[in-house]
Amino acid sequence: MLTLQIDRTVPVHEAWGSGARHWTQARRVAFYNDMGDTRTLSAQTSALNSSKQAKGPEAWMPPANRCAYIGQWVAVKIRRGLRVDSAEKAALIRYANSCPNVTLTVTRA
Repeated sequence: MLTLQIDRTVPVHEAWGSGARHWTQARRVAFYNDMGDTRTLSAQTSALNSSKQAKGPEAWMPPANRCAYIGQWVAVKIRRGLRVDSAEKAALIRYANSCPNVTLTVTRA
């Protein structure tokens, strides 16, 4: 039997370290439950979600669809006004260099 879990593209722990610690409780709850952008939450297998945990792209990337994942990650960070640290940025650039150019459209929350 395949078990699925709802995964946040940008984990709560990662968001906290990227600026969410300064948000109001209402803003954090809005992030946790963001249904306004399909890139924020996704269904993942339990195994994939367990391997990711609270890691960012500098420590974890999905085994497939990495280019899509990078776009989703960046879109969520922009949407929520979250910072990107130097290790995270370097990893995103390194992986994105092998991806086709895309234009992201993001509505800030």
